[in-house]
Amino acid sequence: MFTIAIFSLELDIHAYAIMDNLRKVHGVKCHFVATNATVTHGGIIWRNDCDNKALLRSYEGEWFNVEELDLIWWRRVNQPQLETDRVNDDISKEIVTNEWKSSLLGIILDKFKGVWVNKPHTDLYGGNKLYHLNVAKDVGFRVPKTLISQDFNAVIEFCDKLGGEVIVKKLLGTSLRPLVTLKLSSTDLRAAEEAILLCPAMYQEVIDGNTHLRVNCFGRNIHPILIEANRLDWRRDLSVPFKEYRLEDEWERKLYQILCKLDLRMGIMDLKYNSDGDLVWLEINTQGQFLFGEALTGYDLTNSFSQFLIQSIEEHRVTQKAGCGVV
Repeated sequence: MFTIAIFSLELDIHAYAIMDNLRKVHGVKCHFVATNATVTHGGIIWRNDCDNKALLRSYEGEWFNVEELDLIWWRRVNQPQLETDRVNDDISKEIVTNEWKSSLLGIILDKFKGVWVNKPHTDLYGGNKLYHLNVAKDVGFRVPKTLISQDFNAVIEFCDKLGGEVIVKKLLGTSLRPLVTLKLSSTDLRAAEEAILLCPAMYQEVIDGNTHLRVNCFGRNIHPILIEANRLDWRRDLSVPFKEYRLEDEWERKLYQILCKLDLRMGIMDLKYNSDGDLVWLEINTQGQFLFGEALTGYDLTNSFSQFLIQSIEEHRVTQKAGCGVV
């Protein structure tokens, strides 16, 4: 029997759906660590003396040995601890949050020898918009012309060269509120000089067209969903048509190449067909949402993702037996 641990937020639907599927459909032992609720629903014991213990307590209250895990789905790990009456001031809250983050990561880095989905550092690097745009370009995708800056003159010049309109996106954003992608004109930008000067943002050429792709990349298993929407940011209206889609093999190979170059096992990618029919690669979210696509299309992504996790363990065991040592 395989043993998998999911590290995510207490109310993450993805964590519960995949855990339930792994247990009931595939007979996999699965632990869930609610990374923002470990104060009330977690535990850790790590020792480097004769006992040499490396134990974590799951959200359900079961202690498990980190060394016995075959795979970790490192999904949502950076949110602060949920409010609790046991911690009353801001300094204490930050200390508690940071100590849990550091200890959870530390025990796993020290003792875990299995498969990461994804490794913590590659999640960080792969999700960086400056980095992954050029990786996509290197494998052969068209990507939008992009400026990242807080320099007011550079932003205005860039916008003017693109005909007086640009797309503005967050680079990282905030966990406190979702931020949408906007289309702004040169006039809009000139009226926002103070805001532009505060911090860098991502400014891109406008990619016209209404055909969007949300591509769920689980290793070599590519699951595209086609979305017909005339909104710039289709997430603002989920009543538009969603359906399963088949990409050409060449494009699927290139998407997998992106994962490999970013050292990722999974990633949720956004692409778009422009009005000329050219496929434009926009971005990757290394731990993006995908179950809404199942609800809107009937596409069985839950079972597909569980099978991907199991397949990753099986491939890892083969390479270990062969003496390759690849994780």
